[in-house]
Amino acid sequence: MLRLFWDAAVFLNPEVETLDEKHMLLCRAGELRNLWEQEGLENVEERPLEANLEFASFEDFWSPFLLGQGPAGAYVKRLAPEQVAALREELRRRLGPASQEPFPLPARAWAVRGTAGRQ
Repeated sequence: MLRLFWDAAVFLNPEVETLDEKHMLLCRAGELRNLWEQEGLENVEERPLEANLEFASFEDFWSPFLLGQGPAGAYVKRLAPEQVAALREELRRRLGPASQEPFPLPARAWAVRGTAGRQ
């Protein structure tokens, strides 16, 4: 979901590439594990949690971006109306025919667990 959004946003305006959430800390494999190990946790395990997000329609996919939440929503809130419309249409174009019916998009989050060392 967010990869599709940021790819479209950067396509329309390459200057926003630095806002892409792929640059956020703790979003890539190994980063949570390293943080936990640096803080003294032991037996640290990290794994991706993957799921398909089901969208009933294009509007179901698009409308949360208009609420201003998270980096993607904050970005949309900064845009002029014509830029919002262009981004919306670019996303619809990228989804193609799937945007006319219910569709899934893959999502991933990172999970980590570990144990506190003996004090």
